[in-house]
Amino acid sequence: MKRPRPIRSLAIVVFCAVLLNASALLAFAATSVPIAGYEIFPGVRQGTITYGATFAGRADTNGSWAASVTYTGTPGLGGSGVTIVGGRWYLRWQGLRYGVVISGAVLWPADLAKDIGCGAGVATFGATLSGGGSIAGCLDDTHLATVFPPTIVGTLTLP
Repeated sequence: MKRPRPIRSLAIVVFCAVLLNASALLAFAATSVPIAGYEIFPGVRQGTITYGATFAGRADTNGSWAASVTYTGTPGLGGSGVTIVGGRWYLRWQGLRYGVVISGAVLWPADLAKDIGCGAGVATFGATLSGGGSIAGCLDDTHLATVFPPTIVGTLTLP
């Protein structure tokens, strides 16, 4: 009859526990997907609210995304910004994911020469998505003589 080896058994149990914990951490790690695209519809303004400003493009190298937002405020240069108050988002990348845009903001620089993090005259944006996700990046909608349609680049992060 073989004699049990408690040290070896303990080492195997500890090793398995470490592997399981590592795989659990990877399962809960956030997924960041690079996005790029265009503003394909500026939305419809009613009073101080713009409904349905729509953006779409590629996600990473083999996916696609789209988002439609509702915002308050007036977009454009001058240090102004808009507040995102709702919308919807879709991502086709390693399956289909979608949800609601909860809130966010877009901030433009004071003028075409000012850089607030995305290049001279380019706006920054960020929004919170349902399920704990987010989207952030740059929106170039002020250089329309050389950049048309308006372009958007950033990162969509999902939990």
